[in-house]
Amino acid sequence: MIRHLEKGVGFRQSIAGIPSRIHADNVSAGIVAGIFNIGTLLLITKILQDAGLPQPVILSWILVVFTGGGFLSLIMSLYYQKPIAGAWSIAGLVLVSGSLPYYSLPQLTGGFFMAGAIVALLGFTGVISRIVRWLPRPVMMAMIAGILLRFGVGIIVALEQDPLLAGIPLILFMVSQRLFPRFPAVLSALVGGGLMVFFSHTITWSPIVLGVARPVFVVPEFTLPALVGISLPLALTIIGAENMQAMGILMAEGYDQHPPGTTVPMNAMTAASGLGIMIVSFFAGHSLTMAGVLTAICSGESAGEDRDGRYIAALVAGLITMMFGILGATLVHVLESMPESLINAVAGLAMAGALIASFRSAFSGRFSYGAFFAFVTAVSGIRVLGIGAPFWALLLGLAAAAMLDGKDW
Repeated sequence: MIRHLEKGVGFRQSIAGIPSRIHADNVSAGIVAGIFNIGTLLLITKILQDAGLPQPVILSWILVVFTGGGFLSLIMSLYYQKPIAGAWSIAGLVLVSGSLPYYSLPQLTGGFFMAGAIVALLGFTGVISRIVRWLPRPVMMAMIAGILLRFGVGIIVALEQDPLLAGIPLILFMVSQRLFPRFPAVLSALVGGGLMVFFSHTITWSPIVLGVARPVFVVPEFTLPALVGISLPLALTIIGAENMQAMGILMAEGYDQHPPGTTVPMNAMTAASGLGIMIVSFFAGHSLTMAGVLTAICSGESAGEDRDGRYIAALVAGLITMMFGILGATLVHVLESMPESLINAVAGLAMAGALIASFRSAFSGRFSYGAFFAFVTAVSGIRVLGIGAPFWALLLGLAAAAMLDGKDW
């Protein structure tokens, strides 16, 4: 089964290339990706607290999905020398949130483990790469554009919410991009916004106690209801709503040819996600995945002109993500005071390049109807049968392409 996993450049070559390839662009992109990732701490904490889970389980959950996602970033980026960013599935958590009150913790763990086994099997057998390579690229890129669009729109929404705090980073981004194109414009926006927060005293600091989370081991219980109600929908969501985004973004950025002689490791990305889920499930973690949004930040033009050096951005993001997991209890307290408009504005600016590239690839002429329906479905944010919009965007886009774009196949 290992023979289906794609070969990379190897850890030694990637590590040896770090000193010559590290620069402000890829480091700043990695920092932005990490900062964006920390915003999900509030989401996961709220969902798990609303489900009535005890605090030690919540902290263990946060610890393993963040440190596991960061570890995936390090391993995948170093071995393949591509900006592959790992994280946990937000869509997957939202999917299982409705099931949390109806299953015991061991049953949830068993459901998560089985989902990981399904994902890993698809990766190790090579099935996932055949599925992805068969998909028309414009349809996949349109789905990605639809998912990323809300982050671009978030820049304008942030301007409405706080014109000054979101406007200053936007102005600095434009000025930096125009006058100093080689300087990371996103870093200018991030530093400028941070200084605005500091000098305007918009954060009310309170005493912070540093704390390190500890894992809680859970013995899984395997049940048929958990397989049907948790495992299958979660596996579909991780593959269709998460990993395929990251794969598509890497292809849109040209990483099916960079470094030369390599390709986007679709089978390995899927297999690694599945194995990771199986491991973190023993400590109440629900998923590990290749993050589309973080990969977009790390692989775009904001991470530097040297495409082969953008993997360093994913390394930085991975280290920050692991740190967030270890210090999750402390950081949740800090994040409650951070202006949401600043995080949304900077994250949207960081993904501008990836969004533009997705639009170019999606609406370049071929599979136009398939791309259109994939895009509008992804933008709609619908959920049917507990499965999110990205999956249905691909499904409807493929159906439209088969019926209306026959000449393009």
